[in-house]
Amino acid sequence: MKHEISKKDVLDGLGTPLIKALGVRGITLPFLAKKLKTELEATQVKAFIDGGKVIYSRPLEAWDVRQRARIDAQKLLGLYPVEKYEVRADVASQTSDEERDFLHQVAVEVAQRIRRERNPKVDD
Repeated sequence: MKHEISKKDVLDGLGTPLIKALGVRGITLPFLAKKLKTELEATQVKAFIDGGKVIYSRPLEAWDVRQRARIDAQKLLGLYPVEKYEVRADVASQTSDEERDFLHQVAVEVAQRIRRERNPKVDD
């Protein structure tokens, strides 16, 4: 008996298990946004020795942390060019033309979805 699976079933299932597993452990989009905001405003206190005494600076901007957070934020907002990935698969010779066409259509739709998610301003 052959189990029929639609393209919609395949596309709707992408990423869901990972998102659910992270969410169960408290790693949600609001949580990540809050952490990213904190990193964009990161500060650090530096310690110096002066005449045998330790002197601490006032809070200074942690530019290295802020820079990495800014890059992450820009990537999440789709402000960087889309990265290209080459995916190859060895399809068994017993696969019918219909099955290969179905797999090709799914792969094209997955690629389009990833492009839209990474850069929603780009039209397919």
